[in-house]
Amino acid sequence: MSQKLEFVYNGVMKISRKKGFSLVELMVGIVILGILAAVATASYRIYLSRSKMSEAYTNLDLLTKSQVSYFVQHKEFCFFGPKPRRVPNSKLPFQSEPGEVNDNIVMTEWGRLGNPIAFGSQLAFAYTGGAGKTKGNGEAIFRGISNPEGQNLNENSLSSGWTYAGGVLQDGENCTNSPISVESYVQTTGKPHYNWSILMAVGNLKLNSNNLCTQMVKILDTTSDGSVDTSKPVHVYSEGE
Repeated sequence: MSQKLEFVYNGVMKISRKKGFSLVELMVGIVILGILAAVATASYRIYLSRSKMSEAYTNLDLLTKSQVSYFVQHKEFCFFGPKPRRVPNSKLPFQSEPGEVNDNIVMTEWGRLGNPIAFGSQLAFAYTGGAGKTKGNGEAIFRGISNPEGQNLNENSLSSGWTYAGGVLQDGENCTNSPISVESYVQTTGKPHYNWSILMAVGNLKLNSNNLCTQMVKILDTTSDGSVDTSKPVHVYSEGE
């Protein structure tokens, strides 16, 4: 209890008493502030995660539209290597990366697709796409890394074709996800002149302390009449990782 001397107008002096906070009350206040700070931090991290996921959905939609346009012109889908070449820990720009192997080829592939993601865009996800088709006899053809003119098709069986384990992180560590295989999504048996594309977005949202990465997969393929089906939903794995 603190005491303070005060003078009033009639010259009479009085003592006013003001009560301070006890140690227990201060400790309770600190605990409450700590809880509020923890809740606010978690909510902010979730907000950032959702914002980055929104980016991925938007860019997968852009890539879908670009693949449809490419298919209309070339009667097959476009293969394009990952950009950025490393999975961002926070964000990385979409740009040329001369220090990465075959980056000139990857840039050419994105150019054939029309560069649907603007140069210089800061990205929280890395994006890539596989593509393939079947011959008239049903034999599967997988498009792999192509030359600058985009002329070659690698005639591998689908089972030895395109897989993607999640990518290399910005700091050089690897995403620890299990590989995503074409076979998990695409069935070519009994489908002559069938075309497909698998689009992937891979991000490291870091809501947990492991190296699992968030993977988002979108499948495009052709129907029996040769038109492109874009209605398949985006599959999300390890969301928030």
